[in-house]
Amino acid sequence: MSEQHSLNPFESGSVTASDVAAAKSGAEDLVNTLTAHTVHPSTELPSATSFPSALPNSENPVIQNISSSSSEPHHTSQSTPGETSSPVCPVSGAHGGADKKCPALEAGCPFTNTTKQNVDPEISNALWSVLTWKNTSCSFSTLMSILALVYVPSWINLPRLFFRTFRYVFLITSIIEFGGLFASNGKRGVLSHFRSSYITCDSKALDRIVNSIVDIFNVMLIQFQRILFAESPILTFTASVAAFIEFFLSGFLSYKSLFVWNVLFAFILPRLYVCNERSIKHLVASLERSGDKLKKQATETINTTVNK
Repeated sequence: MSEQHSLNPFESGSVTASDVAAAKSGAEDLVNTLTAHTVHPSTELPSATSFPSALPNSENPVIQNISSSSSEPHHTSQSTPGETSSPVCPVSGAHGGADKKCPALEAGCPFTNTTKQNVDPEISNALWSVLTWKNTSCSFSTLMSILALVYVPSWINLPRLFFRTFRYVFLITSIIEFGGLFASNGKRGVLSHFRSSYITCDSKALDRIVNSIVDIFNVMLIQFQRILFAESPILTFTASVAAFIEFFLSGFLSYKSLFVWNVLFAFILPRLYVCNERSIKHLVASLERSGDKLKKQATETINTTVNK
C-alpha cells in the first residue's frame, strides 16, 4: 500500500518538498481522471468510489459492480410492459411485440380468442336479409356486382381502357390550357381556375368500410366454427353433403366457375329454405322422433340382453 497524502490546503502541518511533489502528482492524477470520466448530460455524476483506489480494477469490488451494471442492463417484468401488454396470437401462441412470429408482427395477431360472438347482430341480420332476398333490389344489385367483378376483367382489358381514355383527356386539357395562356399572353389559363379545392380520401369513411368488411368476415367465420364443432348436427350434416357436391364439381370446373356456382348457391339455397321452412322443420322433427325411437329400442334390447 502506498502512502496516502491529503490534498486539503487548509490542513495544518509542515510542508516539505516531498509533500509538494506528491500534491502535484495527485493533482495531475485527478485531472486525468476527470478527463477520462467525461460527464454527459444524460448520465449521473461519478461518485467518490469511481475515482482511482489502491486496488486495481480487477480486485476492486466497487468498480466491478459499476462495470457489470453498465455492461449488462437490468430488465424486469415491470420494465418491459410491451411483452405483457401485447396481444397473444391464439394460432401460434406468440407475442406480437416480443416473438415477431405473428403475421401482424408488432400489431399482434389478427385473430382473437373469445367465448362470445363479438359481432354486431345487425350485420348478421343484414347479411341474412341479402341472401334470403327480403330486399329484392339490394340482393339483385349485390349478386350482379359480384358477377361483374368476376367476369368484366376477363371480357374487358381494364388497364388498356384506362390509359387509352386518359391519354385523350390529358391531351385535350393541355391543349385547352395552352390555348388560354396563348390568348391571354400568359396571364390566365382556362381550366386551371375551375378547381377550387382538392379531393382527398376520408380516412373515417375508409375505416367504416373496412370495419363492415371485417364484420361480414367474422360472421362467416363464426358460422364455420359452429358447423365445424356441430352445434347444430343437422346443419353440419348438410354442410358435409354440400362439401361432397363441391368436391364432385371441382373435378371438371375451373376456379372461376366454381366460385360462381358457390355464389349462386349462396343466393338460392337460403331463399329455398325460407320458402319451405315449415316442411323442412317438420321433416327434421320427424327424423329426430325416429332417432329417439331407435335409440329407445336399442336401449331396451341391450337391457333385456344384459338381464338374461
